[in-house]
Parts: sequence; structure tokens; C-alpha cells
Amino acid sequence: MTKVEADIIGVPLSEDMMLTLKRFPQIVIDTIEQIQSHGHGAWLVGGCVRDLVSSVSSQDFDVTTSATPQEILELFGANAVPTGLEFGTITLKTNPKIEITTLRTEAGYQDLRHPDEVHWGTSLRDDLSRRDFTMNAMAIDPVSSMLFDPFGGRIDMKKNILKGVGNPHLRCKEDALRVLRAFRFLSSNPQRMLHLDDELRRAIEMNAKNISALSAERIWNELKRIFSHRHLKEILRLMADTNVFQTIFSRHNPPSYSACISTINAKLTSPQILAFLLIESPFIDIQAYEDELRLSKQERKEFHRFHKLLSSPPVPTFSGLRLFHHFARKETETILTLQQCLSNEQILLVHKIKISPDDARKNLELLNDPALNLIEHEPLLNGSDIMAATSIHQGERVGRLKEWMFKIQIEMNILTKQEMMVHLASCDWEYIETDDMPDLQIPIKT
Repeated sequence: MTKVEADIIGVPLSEDMMLTLKRFPQIVIDTIEQIQSHGHGAWLVGGCVRDLVSSVSSQDFDVTTSATPQEILELFGANAVPTGLEFGTITLKTNPKIEITTLRTEAGYQDLRHPDEVHWGTSLRDDLSRRDFTMNAMAIDPVSSMLFDPFGGRIDMKKNILKGVGNPHLRCKEDALRVLRAFRFLSSNPQRMLHLDDELRRAIEMNAKNISALSAERIWNELKRIFSHRHLKEILRLMADTNVFQTIFSRHNPPSYSACISTINAKLTSPQILAFLLIESPFIDIQAYEDELRLSKQERKEFHRFHKLLSSPPVPTFSGLRLFHHFARKETETILTLQQCLSNEQILLVHKIKISPDDARKNLELLNDPALNLIEHEPLLNGSDIMAATSIHQGERVGRLKEWMFKIQIEMNILTKQEMMVHLASCDWEYIETDDMPDLQIPIKT
């Protein structure tokens, strides 16, 4: 059966591309062959094509085809799932998963995200012309070993340029998500960061305001992808220079991005990076941001914890650092290093204080002092021990006294129950009101 051919002149895959193609899972090639054997056109598109052009192995396989969604469902039977039927997308339950989408044309983007009209087609050129960036507007026929690149994506990748397809202003205006996707793709080259094409940069600046039309979940999802990439510091600065950063954080007091971005640590998790970027924001704005971005319960917990630790510089003493480490644990060194960066920039923290550069430097020096001897403590005295030694009846006073003793244990690195009983006997618990007993909390030098 004669298959539908591409309406674009292709070029043979290079030797390096052929070697990369041989590393693709056989199920991907078999899927293309099966579709073509039934008279349809079928081509690889998207991430796997970018990876192949860069001679990088891929696990992200998308197929575009002249077959309709119904024809794909009939062809692959129970192995096919209609995951995006309104946009012509069927997912195969293979390993790896393969997404198959019917060639289409689109019209109207009233919500600045989704097309109002979708029409199935047979033109590969038309389908590629509606895509966002030239590097994403390439296709490969792995059966005939041909590359189809009508917009010069391969050349742009070699030049290290991220360029829009056709009119970049129209592309960004159609779908506001493309404004954020541009920054994610700046790290698509394994060796070096891409540069924004001048026209695409102007289009991003002109359409940055449209980001507000995106769902909160979509914005946070894209931010997490951006936060996880290499060259994060440079990308965030570019987001600020094009007004994208300020637009995302415009509903409340936006962070002072310049200093934060210049000291960002790309090894942090996404909630931690967000906490660092919002280190100057008061807690009322912190809560508003996490509500708007729809952070998950676990993300909120990590976000709050890191923001609180980062905005609470410890007292530069052994006891202060031991208490701080009790809460920060494995992240102690990272947080102290970031606090030193914030002190150098003289950032005003949420508590309306600035970290003293001398204190920040001393904390890092003390952290490397063997005499600090940081360990993970568990309370040596329980409620029964305290009640037996003090004759205090069970209640709030016992709990507060236990907390006080645990604080002393951590500060002084006490290792035995016997020594803790000595400290319990020598402290003035009898003459102190319950509410005045020391709390076990993050120490802050104000």
C-alpha cells in the first residue's frame, strides 16, 4: 500500500544521526513502520528529533501522522489510549510510551492557550508550521532515514540560537505558554546555553503580560522545569530582563530579583529555589504565592521550612549552630552559604533584618571547626524521667520542661542521660513560669 509522503523535501540523516537512531528502542521504529504499512504518513517529531540532531539518546518519543485518531485506535487496539482526543493525540502503552498525534491545522486562540478550531490534515509542512520554535519544527522518517527541516531548526541549533517559527510574535500571542517554554528550551543543548533570537526576544517582551492567562498549575509546572535546568542563574536573569519574572510575581510585592538571581544555587529543589527568590517577601505574600502557584502539600511544607531557615540566621556560636543544625540537618552548609550570599548583597529579610557579613562568615568558619561536633540528637529525658525527678504532675509544664532540657542537650552536645539529669537538677525550673520556659526553635540573631 502506498503511504502518504511528506510534502517537504527531506535530506538524508548524517552518519552521526544514523548512529543515534540505531540506539532508539525498536518498538518506536516498528510503530512508524506499522502506520506506514497501512498507507499513512508517519514521522518522529519533538524531543527525540532534537536529541537525534544533537546525537543524544532519547526516551521522549512523539509521532505525527496523517492517520486520524480513530484509525490509530483501530490500528493499535487495546494498546492505544485516547489521552487527548480533541487534539488528535493517542498514547500507546508501550515501553517507552509513544504519543501519536494526527497532523492538524489550528485557528483562533481566544484563551491564549488552546486553539478554538482543530482540523485534521495530511500536510507535514502545515503541521510543523504551527509549532513554536524551529528546533521543534523538524521531523524524521526513521524508515527512509530522512530529515525534514523546512524552517532551519538544525542550523539554528548549530548556531546555538532559539528561534521562533514564522512570526514569533504571532506564535507567542497564540499561546502564552510559549513565552515560558522559550526559557525551558534555552537549556536544551547539553553543552551550552542557547541564545534568544532578537525577534523572539521582542515577542516575549511584548507578550509577557499574557502569562497571567495561564493556569497556576501550568505556570508552576514550567517554573519547575526551568528551575531544574543548567544555566539557571543566566536564564532567570534573562526572564527578569524580558519582564517575565516580574509578571509571574506581580500580584503581590515581587522579590528584588537582581540580587537573588545573582546568587542562586542551581542544586536546590524547586520549592527551595522559590523560597530563595522570595526571601524578602513577608509571610502574607508567601502564602499568597503558594496559593496562586498551587504548590502541592509536600511542596508547601518544603517551601515554608526552607524559607524559614533561610531567613533565620543563627547566632554565630557553637550552641547557636547546633540548634540551627537540629532543624536544617543535611542542608545546614547550603543554607549558611546562601545566607553569606544574602549578607554580601545586604538583602533585607522577612524579619526586616540584614545578615551581618561578619556573622555569616563566622558561621561558616565554625561549621568547619572539629570542636563543633554536629550529631543528630534524640531527647535523652522523657516525660516520666522529668516527673520522677521533679514531682511535677503530667501536663503542659512537663512538656515545656522536657523541651527546655532537649534544647540544653543539643546546645551542649550532651550524650548521656546521667549528665542531663545533673542539668535538670541545677536549672531553676521551680521558679520559672511555664510560658517563660525556653522554647526549642530556630535561633535568630536579631
